[in-house]
Amino acid sequence: MLGENDPPAGPGAACPSFVEFVRGLAGGSSPEPSWDALRSLGPEELYGRIAGTLGLPAGRIAQLAAAVLRLDYAPLILPQRVEVGILPPAFSRSNRVVSMLEADGSRTFILSNPFNAELLTILNRYVVKGTSLRLCVTDPENIDALFQPLAGAGPLTRTSAEDAGQIVFLADRLLRIAAEEGASDLHIEPKESEAVVRLRVDGGLRRLAALPKELSRRLISRFKALAEMDTTEHRRPADGAVKLDIDGKPVVVRLATTCTPYGQSLTLRLLKPWPKARGLTDLGMTECQAERIVWLAGQRSGMILIAGQVGSGKTTTTYALLSQLDCVSNSVITVEDPIEYRIEGANQQQVNEAAGVTFESLLKSSVRQDPDVLFMGEVRDPQSAKMAVDFASTGHMTLCTLHTSSATSAILRLDRLGLSRATMADSISCIVGQRLIKKLCPHCRRLSPSSPQEWEALRRLGGEQPVEVAHPVGCPRCRGTGYLGREGVFEILHFSPETSAWVRSGVPGADIRRRLLGRGEFLMPRHGLEKVRALTCAPEDVPEIYAAQPAEGEERWAAETLSGGAAGNAAEPFRLDENTALPERESILVVDDDPEARTFLQRVLERSGYELAMAADAAQALDIASRNSFSLILSDVMMPGLDGFQFLEMARRRRIEAPILFLSAKTDAADENRGLELGAVDYIRKPFNKETLLRRVQNALRGR
Repeated sequence: MLGENDPPAGPGAACPSFVEFVRGLAGGSSPEPSWDALRSLGPEELYGRIAGTLGLPAGRIAQLAAAVLRLDYAPLILPQRVEVGILPPAFSRSNRVVSMLEADGSRTFILSNPFNAELLTILNRYVVKGTSLRLCVTDPENIDALFQPLAGAGPLTRTSAEDAGQIVFLADRLLRIAAEEGASDLHIEPKESEAVVRLRVDGGLRRLAALPKELSRRLISRFKALAEMDTTEHRRPADGAVKLDIDGKPVVVRLATTCTPYGQSLTLRLLKPWPKARGLTDLGMTECQAERIVWLAGQRSGMILIAGQVGSGKTTTTYALLSQLDCVSNSVITVEDPIEYRIEGANQQQVNEAAGVTFESLLKSSVRQDPDVLFMGEVRDPQSAKMAVDFASTGHMTLCTLHTSSATSAILRLDRLGLSRATMADSISCIVGQRLIKKLCPHCRRLSPSSPQEWEALRRLGGEQPVEVAHPVGCPRCRGTGYLGREGVFEILHFSPETSAWVRSGVPGADIRRRLLGRGEFLMPRHGLEKVRALTCAPEDVPEIYAAQPAEGEERWAAETLSGGAAGNAAEPFRLDENTALPERESILVVDDDPEARTFLQRVLERSGYELAMAADAAQALDIASRNSFSLILSDVMMPGLDGFQFLEMARRRRIEAPILFLSAKTDAADENRGLELGAVDYIRKPFNKETLLRRVQNALRGR
């Protein structure tokens, strides 16, 4: 227990700087309060006055208090784990504290004010005999919610995990936490022994809680029921959407389910209904870039492609551009699935497959309406690519999106979709390439002179080198990450007469990029340097952002490798001769004896900008990897002849240093452990969705 003159403490020695930290963030004008003053703080003052002074939400104050006292922090409380009948309900509610029995027989008290010495003295009486006082800090609202009836659920009076009211309670709390944290997505992912709940904030996933598998199953059914999806279907992927009210604010939640070896997985995306499109400069464009693309979009014909990787904000950029167009004097039509923003004056149409309103039928209808501007969503196949250029070449302005890593790599992508270079040169007005970059937290970033290493790393980007740069630190406002939000880095490849001539004559995209950089064009590397100079991002984040850009010669290699019919027969492995030179980075070797698996991996990875080589067995893979350099190798485990484990061992003996990521349909944990012990960077169980695959591939590449 605590002595009278001791600061409150948890399992470790307390850091004496909580109040100093609070005072410092508040401006440092008042003397540091004593620990006695902290003991007298009630939850209302701690989470009201102090939180208000700092401009921090209550959850962040709870995290800070837990970190200072070295206690656990609970972002979520599962009602079925709370011990009912241990503490008097009135006492629990007024002091915002509940008890929870642990698996080892001890008792943990979850409370919102760990500085209240009198409360800790009382709780010590309820400690299980033979154990010590164990505390966990949470947002007071989490405890208040346990006692407040929700729609269809009563207050915390039940103990059964099968109580439907508790499922309603849990679903409501998860959505509210996601909204408060500013999360774009909420993931519920079943694992072997539990289900993991994760939030995506500023592009990164972080773990929120672990749930019992049965509870997660019922929770997923609850969300599916809200979206009027079939709750009896657990094997087939499904999509749905529902409009909800969270803390008095309307939110559209889009749901997507998929099947994993451990059960159904669910992703919920939180969207503001019909938000107003942001300005182009608000997204990160320079004034010059914004003016240039708006001018190009105002022309009477042509095609503007917004290119970037999955999740890079292509749709947001497109809407920002559409909002700048004159919808009064021009007819602007969009074909969308679904409509995410409202554009005043535009005729927006939404795909509805269930009602027979398909993407193709809407496009044909739109063409007959003779619009001045048509936004037709993503170019994803030869048919949509042909329709886009046909429309653009008949005196209309066409806007589309495309999954590639840069503006110049979009040329290769369109080449693979069957468009001739002459058609591209005649139809395309410009290609906008973009990526998202993490912004440094302005409250805690550290400024310092450029080091010699940083200077050299940035020198290759050209332009004026920054004398002073910023680095991430971490504070409560940014959850200790050092970053707060994201914005785009952009490049605009204008099809000027000279550029169009290069495209028409068959100059590879990598060579076009080199020529543009050589004459000082403002491409993404230069834009990234500008953000470093403006102290928006850290120098160490620039290489990460451009890691997936094609290296010089990469696109030429891909075109040569895929020629001769190999691309048209994905079931056959790509044949590489001894003189084929692979790129130095971001090239992937796929090793799988299943033709369908190779086809799926080829489609997903190529659409994301990676260059591939394929092998149908381990022996062929060893031969290819011995003669060429790869950034990553994706290998199946169960293959005829040499299996994946033997392939890894032989690869290391041959000094093949590329990291190896295993793919396997086997669910045996021992196999996964064996693979990781042998040195694999990751182990993905089949079947998996493309988002999971791309995320794990990116993580493996970053960890090189």
